[in-house]
Amino acid sequence: MKRFLAFCLTFALFTTSVYSETPAPPSEEKAKSDLRSHWAKKYKGETIESIESGGEPVILEKTDAKGKVVETKYKIPFIVVSKKGNSKTKFEAGANYVLSKSNQWNFSEVGVGNVEKMAGGDQAAPAKPKVKEIILKALNDKYSGEYTFSDLKIDDGEFGNSGERFWYRYQGDMKRKAADGSASACNDSDFTIQKQNANADWTVEITSLGRGCY
Repeated sequence: MKRFLAFCLTFALFTTSVYSETPAPPSEEKAKSDLRSHWAKKYKGETIESIESGGEPVILEKTDAKGKVVETKYKIPFIVVSKKGNSKTKFEAGANYVLSKSNQWNFSEVGVGNVEKMAGGDQAAPAKPKVKEIILKALNDKYSGEYTFSDLKIDDGEFGNSGERFWYRYQGDMKRKAADGSASACNDSDFTIQKQNANADWTVEITSLGRGCY
């Protein structure tokens, strides 16, 4: 009886040790390959232009009502840019793997997070110096004889579109000089340049002159 109990205990310890040793996770390169393959099958006509690391991989465990782990997933996060026609999309994507009963990581799905539209080839923004020139001209034309604006610094802009109309929103800081010679610093200024269609001219909407200029 003691020998039988010893055998059972040894077998139980052996089994526990086997299943407690999680296999090496999939590499980032394999995850990229699986993501591309999955995308090509699921989204016909859409191609992935780039895949970059989106952070550290994580292990996700699903438990039942008693707290027992019933599913283990391994998620490798990426930042992906895809293209369909002239439209580009940037989004968060996770290549997910499930730990099988045979103690192997099997690819299961691609989870998609935050999505951001990107400009197509005919919707590209002007170079930043040109953007600043366009905005400053609009400001100085509007406030001619009252103020002069200069030294504009802006961020990289945020793209948006609706039908044929598309735009870029910029935020930044600049200097303002009044007709009487007094000067002010305008912080967190907010502007939008837009086109009604790809062949139209850029127009400027002055959303806010910013703190210090009201």
